[in-house]
Amino acid sequence: MGADLFRTLAVGLVGWFHIWQQTWISPGVMTPMVRTGYVWVDGMILLSAFCLWLPYARARLEGRPFPGCEGFWRRRAVRVLPSYWFCVLVTLVFFALPDGGLTARLAWDLPSHMTLLHTLHPYTYLYTQLGIVLWTVGVLAFFYLLFPLLARGFWRRPCLTFLALCTGQAVYTWGWALRQSGLVYQAAFNQLPGFLGVWALGMAGAEVYLRLAAALKPAARWLAVPVIPAALWVLYRMQTDLMYSKTGQRWQLEWRLPLAAVM
Repeated sequence: MGADLFRTLAVGLVGWFHIWQQTWISPGVMTPMVRTGYVWVDGMILLSAFCLWLPYARARLEGRPFPGCEGFWRRRAVRVLPSYWFCVLVTLVFFALPDGGLTARLAWDLPSHMTLLHTLHPYTYLYTQLGIVLWTVGVLAFFYLLFPLLARGFWRRPCLTFLALCTGQAVYTWGWALRQSGLVYQAAFNQLPGFLGVWALGMAGAEVYLRLAAALKPAARWLAVPVIPAALWVLYRMQTDLMYSKTGQRWQLEWRLPLAAVM
């Protein structure tokens, strides 16, 4: 239930942000959360890692052997691809084709989206005719491809794997992405290396959640309730800071890992 509520919050704020972009209807006191609602895409990636790792964390806690990853890619494909391809098809038929027909640009754009490779080139990512918001699925698809490897690493050396992923995000962010400008920077902003630590926090969160649930008595678990409004307040303040930040996206890139930690 907690994961469903978090997913509702994340999807709701991202959707509200896009509605606000089109209508400019003021959300009142919710303005900071709505105007920067795009940061909750990070929350969706965090939640995906949490939910995927939860059964593995439970197996570890119960002393069972590594569950393996047999059939993982097939299950992900069945769950994700039909609705994703349907979204691409709807965008193609009702927007891209009526807008200019089957151009050479669209002929390049379409196969890159159908194969989930659209984030690898700035023109099929930033200037796509098929919906720029689909970049999220492209990034998640690469995480799904890597999951069997990440799962084995996190099972055998959880602390080392966690540290390696967070370090990878930090090196990518501070060592390369933030040093870029123009089109290169825009294309680098939402790429898989920039979310490695977010993914690691999701997997670690599953471990922490199960261990706390096992350690705390039912009555003591209510002590965790104040954490929710406290975390939401911190997120509200962080998103307010982002809303007034003159650096815009750079703020999100710099604060992506702390933001995910609070989430």
